[in-house]
Amino acid sequence: MIFNIMSRFDAEIESKNRDMPTTLVISITEEGSPYPEFDLENPNIIDILFVQFNDVNADEPFPITEEHAKAIIEKYNLYKDKVERILVHCEAGVSRSAGVCAALMKIHDGDDMPIFSQAKYCPNMTCYRAILNEYYGKYDEEDAQRKWSINTKAYLKKEGLLDD
Repeated sequence: MIFNIMSRFDAEIESKNRDMPTTLVISITEEGSPYPEFDLENPNIIDILFVQFNDVNADEPFPITEEHAKAIIEKYNLYKDKVERILVHCEAGVSRSAGVCAALMKIHDGDDMPIFSQAKYCPNMTCYRAILNEYYGKYDEEDAQRKWSINTKAYLKKEGLLDD
């Protein structure tokens, strides 16, 4: 399975790619914003799940909810053996999409480090925890904190704020 994270803009462009592998799209937009303009005629896009929640922590307005997490897991379970790729996008392709994608990668093959080890992502840990909690019934907080620490160190190194 291929997992891709994109910005809204890049996902809209990618939707026009008729050479893409069979793809499930998880489209994350801000609460109340218009939906992306995807090429809905592309036969390689098997399905699109549109969810709206903000890039916030659980105690702030419009975070990911249990209902969002359940819908994402239901789509994943429905298509995990039918598609070659899962494309997750949010506005910038950095935080919410990275958190959701990392959780799906952990569920799929147990390896979410391709997300946490890259400084270009800053996974929304509320999203990550919500997806894992929905799938497993709980998540490993110690593991989540360790992954966040790895991601923070990668970012600080990239910015030249941390020596090797």
